Amino acid sequence: MKGVLVVPNVTMHGWNCYAREGRRHNSLPHGLLSVATEANRNGHHVTIVDLRRHKCIEDAVNDTLLRDPEFVGVGAMTVDFPVACDYLKRLKEKARHVTTVMGGVHVSIKPEDAEKKAQIDYILTGEGEWTLCDMLRDYFVGYERVVAGEPPDLDALLPIDRELIDYRGGELYHGGQWHSAYPFVTVMVGRGCPHKCAFCYPVSDTVFGPKVRIRSVAHVMMELKHLTRQYHPAYIEFIDDLFTLRRKWVEEFIREYPKVCGGIPFNVACRADIIVKRPAMFEALRGIGLDTVNVGLESGCQRHLDYLEKGTTVEQNYEACRTLKRLGCRIVGNIIHGIPGETPSETMQTVRLVKDCDVDYYSPAFLTPYPGCKLHETLGKDLVPSDYAQMNRHAKDAKIEGVEYDAIMTILKAEFPKAFK
Repeated sequence: MKGVLVVPNVTMHGWNCYAREGRRHNSLPHGLLSVATEANRNGHHVTIVDLRRHKCIEDAVNDTLLRDPEFVGVGAMTVDFPVACDYLKRLKEKARHVTTVMGGVHVSIKPEDAEKKAQIDYILTGEGEWTLCDMLRDYFVGYERVVAGEPPDLDALLPIDRELIDYRGGELYHGGQWHSAYPFVTVMVGRGCPHKCAFCYPVSDTVFGPKVRIRSVAHVMMELKHLTRQYHPAYIEFIDDLFTLRRKWVEEFIREYPKVCGGIPFNVACRADIIVKRPAMFEALRGIGLDTVNVGLESGCQRHLDYLEKGTTVEQNYEACRTLKRLGCRIVGNIIHGIPGETPSETMQTVRLVKDCDVDYYSPAFLTPYPGCKLHETLGKDLVPSDYAQMNRHAKDAKIEGVEYDAIMTILKAEFPKAFK
C-alpha cells in the first residue's frame, strides 16, 4: 500500500520550526521512522510528513494529499494529540477515502480518547512495526478498530532510514543543545524501563510491555558503522533513559565501540544510583569517548524524591555527580520542580544541589502528571491545564492546583537567570 506517516510535534515549538537550532525542533522521530522503514522493507511505499516543516495544518494536509496516499498514520504523545486529531479531521474532509490510523504513546494509554474521534479509522496501541505491516498486507480487512501492536524482535528490524526525512536539514546539523559538535546523530538501543518512578510508571509498561528489550551490541554496531560511513558524525547521543542498565551489555559495548567509532564523543542517560554502584563502568566508558551524562537527579530534597518514588537519595545524587566530575564528564541535570507542598527552603535544596555539583546544563521541568502515570491517579483532578495541548512539562506554566509556582519561579529566576530569560 501507499501511505504517509505524520510527525505531529508542533504544539510546544510551533509551526515551521524545523532546522532551527536546538534538539527539540529537530529531534528524530525514531519510533515513526522505524515503522516506516519496516513497512517499506515489506514492499509498501511509505513517506513522512513532518508538521514541523509546514506553516499550518492546511499546508501539511495539502502536502500529504499530493502524495496520493491510500492510508495516513499519525503517532502522537499526549501534548500533540489535539493537533494530530485536527490534522486527521482536515484530511478526512478533503479525502474521505483515505484510511486513517492513530498510534503512539497517548492512544496506547487512553485509546478511548481516539475512539471518540470519527476521523480515526483504526487505533494501533503499543509498537507498530510488525502489526501495521500485517494490516497493510491485508488492506485493513478483518481488523477491529482498536488493534494491539505485537512487540517486534528489535534485532530483526533494520536500522531506521533517516533519509525518509530531511535529516541533514534537521538533527544532523541543528540537533545539538549541550554540545556544539556537528554532524550530530542520535541512536536508540532499547525499549522499556524496569523502574517505577511515579511521574512515569507504568507508561513504559503500557507501551512496550513489562520486560526491557535491548538490541544486541552487534546490531547497534551495524547501525553505527552505517552512520559513520554515511554521515561522519562528530558526536553521538544515545537517547535511551537507561543506557547503562545491563552491565554485561555495556562491557561488550565498551570493547566494540572503539573498533567502529574510533573515539567519537558520545552522550548517555543514567540514574544516579547506577553511577554510584558502578563507577568503574563509567570510567571505562569515559575511556572510549563518554563526554556527557544526562542524570535524572530530579531534586535535592529527599521528601521530593520519595514523593516521586524515584528510589534514590540526595546523597546518591551528590556522589554520582562527584564521580562524573572526577572522570571529566559533563553533566546534564534533569530536575523536577513544582512538587505539591514545595516550600522555598525545599526549592533551595535543589538549587544547592545543582550549584554544588557544578551541573553543566540545568534542565528544569515542572511536575506534570500525564495520563497513564501513577501520579495522574491522585493529581489528575488538580491539573491546571484545561486540555492536552497545554500539558507540557517545561518549567514555564502552572501545572497543578495548590503549588506555589510564583514563589518557586522567583527563586529559580534569581538563581538561574539564563534558564529563565
